[in-house]
Amino acid sequence: MNSTTVPFAGGPSGARVPTAVADVLGGLKRRIRLYVAVEGAALVLVLLATMFWISLGLDWAWFRVSRLELPVWFRVVFDVLVVSGAVVAAVGWIGLRWARRFRARGLALVLERRFPELDDRMITAIEMGDLDDDELTPLSRAMLDQMLREVVEASRQIEVGDVFQKRPLRRAVLMAVGLLVSIGGLAVAESGAISRWADGFLGLEETYWPRDYQLVVSVVRGPSRTDVPIDSQSPYRHPRGDDLVLAIEVRPDPSRPDVAPLTDVEVTYRQAGGSGRGVCSQRGPHQFRFTRGGLLEDLTFWVSGGDYINRHPYRVRVVDPPTVEQIVLDCRYPEYTGIAPARQKVQGVQVDLPLETDVSLQARTNKPFVGVRVEFDNYRLVLENDNNAPKAWFEQQTEDGQAVRRRAIDPKLLLRISKEGVLEWPSRLLKLPLLVGTGSAKGLDRIFDADSGTEMLSEPIPMPADVQMRISVLDTDDILARDPSRLTINGIVDQPPEIETTLRGIGTEVTRIARIPISGVVRDDYGVDEVHFEYQVVDGNTRPDQLGGEWLKRSLLRPPSGRPREFPLTTAREDIPRDDALKTPRHEQAVWFDLRQLTPEPTVGQKLVITLVATDADDKNGPHAIRSSPIHVFSIVSNEDLQFGLIQKELRLRQRFEQVIDDIERTRKNLQGYRRQVDDANKSTDGNGGEDGGEQVNPAERSINEVIRGHNETVAITEGFADIRDELINNGIHTQQTLTRIDEGVLNPLQRITTEDYTDVEGALRALARVSRDGATPPLTAIDTATDSLQSLLERMRRVLREMQKLETYQEALKLLKQIIDDEEKLLDKTREERKRDLIRKLNGPASNGDPKPEKRPSTEKKP
Repeated sequence: MNSTTVPFAGGPSGARVPTAVADVLGGLKRRIRLYVAVEGAALVLVLLATMFWISLGLDWAWFRVSRLELPVWFRVVFDVLVVSGAVVAAVGWIGLRWARRFRARGLALVLERRFPELDDRMITAIEMGDLDDDELTPLSRAMLDQMLREVVEASRQIEVGDVFQKRPLRRAVLMAVGLLVSIGGLAVAESGAISRWADGFLGLEETYWPRDYQLVVSVVRGPSRTDVPIDSQSPYRHPRGDDLVLAIEVRPDPSRPDVAPLTDVEVTYRQAGGSGRGVCSQRGPHQFRFTRGGLLEDLTFWVSGGDYINRHPYRVRVVDPPTVEQIVLDCRYPEYTGIAPARQKVQGVQVDLPLETDVSLQARTNKPFVGVRVEFDNYRLVLENDNNAPKAWFEQQTEDGQAVRRRAIDPKLLLRISKEGVLEWPSRLLKLPLLVGTGSAKGLDRIFDADSGTEMLSEPIPMPADVQMRISVLDTDDILARDPSRLTINGIVDQPPEIETTLRGIGTEVTRIARIPISGVVRDDYGVDEVHFEYQVVDGNTRPDQLGGEWLKRSLLRPPSGRPREFPLTTAREDIPRDDALKTPRHEQAVWFDLRQLTPEPTVGQKLVITLVATDADDKNGPHAIRSSPIHVFSIVSNEDLQFGLIQKELRLRQRFEQVIDDIERTRKNLQGYRRQVDDANKSTDGNGGEDGGEQVNPAERSINEVIRGHNETVAITEGFADIRDELINNGIHTQQTLTRIDEGVLNPLQRITTEDYTDVEGALRALARVSRDGATPPLTAIDTATDSLQSLLERMRRVLREMQKLETYQEALKLLKQIIDDEEKLLDKTREERKRDLIRKLNGPASNGDPKPEKRPSTEKKP
């Protein structure tokens, strides 16, 4: 090539370019690096200056908000982040861009893009520079030389600086200069701010803001104790539940006499349950008080006033005051209760114990104690420290607290013996022997008898029942519990047994040969000792409240044994009186009173009064006997009168059953009407029927309620017929034919109706209700299923009704016959009365036979 060429770094392998072109490319590379260095340095300065202003603003805002310096750790982290950011920015904006490799082709493309007059000749010259002369034809070599000369000529005429955009560089430099000038202006105007910033962010000092006030905090412990200055380095221990009272003294900066007196001091506190803030009350020119009532958990607080707040929080550690943390009662119950000696933990402030229980109270404290005081009524037990040895006494006080009688107590009675065989003192366990009973008043007087006044008390202390006991503890730290532990031992008075009795299969009218079953249970807290019948046979006009005769006793065939706490009234099957129809498991759950065993035999028109009497085994304050209430009163009637009464019951039950059938029939008709409505709705909407479905929900739900009501009523009717059957048997007026007709014609079908048919109907109706919910129109098949089940139920119920009518035909005849007899008796009575009147008229003479009365003569006397 004719032009002088030189190798250029970054070009193709072995590429050689003209010297003029290489100079242009080299100048471009130097200008790029200079641009990068200036712009990067300016941006780094902008970053550092911005971080300065941000840190200064954060410090100022934080102090204005919290009146505290930024935490040291925060400033350290901030400094590290700023330095790291500046290094990363310098590396990214300067280092990496400076070290980037510049290729000749890339530089040429930059120039080609900026200067279109080069017409791709510079890039072509660089790319063709690596071709060997042997590879070129003479024509190609001539053309290449010509192109190189043109490139050299064009490169001499371009200005490399025009390649750069100067606006970003100018903006970065102006921002850096502006920020540096602002920092310099701040240093001139307020050098203290720069110094404070340097102390905080460069010197990392803990306190660097000047303040006008200092606050000194003390804890007020009470009128008889000195205040304790509180230190933020160590926590102050405070008894749990007591009020925390802080005394705050304000000390203004003496170097600033113009500082105004402080009038507001606040305490900000934090606890596990939350945080809060309180305003202190001023007690003097520089004295403030703050009270945190009933402190129950650890407290961390800050005191602030003016421009002061303590950097490190004051800590209050709540410690448990001396108290009784657990009370255990070792109880020896009275023998009649049948309760084995047991240990009972007291939960709460009350405990119930049977009267006459011997109790050993063991109170365990949370701390070792050197003093205990137990008070109840006007009595007090004192245990205190006397030259590192326990000393105890029991005394009676007056209303003003003066001891009037005292007796020493052996400390061995109150304290535990250690493994070494000596009394444990100080101790955490108090033992107090008590006797809870009704004779505590006499027992307490006996303690203070003159004969026993010089001896130490070594027996249990009589304790009145239902009296509150107060236990105060003094611990080894000389802290007396503010509130004593309270315990009330309620004496359980042994109550008489409880008797629950019911009559089943018998009414208030019985025959002279009746068997009366009484079912129920007898309960007693500590065991039933005896149960028996007591009865009276009285005149028919005697009311229950007029009973004055002697109660006759009859023992049970199966009396209680072993003092059971719950004694069910039962009879062995072989002991059930007389009839094999009664020898069933159901009739075993009752005791039977047989009227045939009465001597003399009762007569029609009399009354039989029966009651059960139960007795417990209390041998301390009893025994207690109780009579069942209400007592059972039975009128003794003839067989015919009893049958007539049962006829009345059957008629009422049949009327109720007819009403149930009418209700079920009405429910079925409502469903049929409901089906027609749904069918019409489906036809009017071409089978969709979704618009009016929501209005069809209520009929299905209503039908369920009506069927359930009918079900319950049918069950009651079934039980009524079962009672009639039992009354026939228990009164001895039944026949096997009557029982068979009742069982097969009424009871068995009714039981099937209540257990099967009603269940099927309710299931079909509930299925209909489910598909009717949420506005859906039920399918007709669901309605038909429910209607068919109701129809089946009605058919079975009507068959039972016909059997009832057959059963009552004979009974109605008896009723009619009885009515005819009653009418005949009334007619006979009326005839007798009329005959008596006629006889009386005949005896009285003609005046009474209807003869005309004599005329009255007019009086001659003048009327006034």
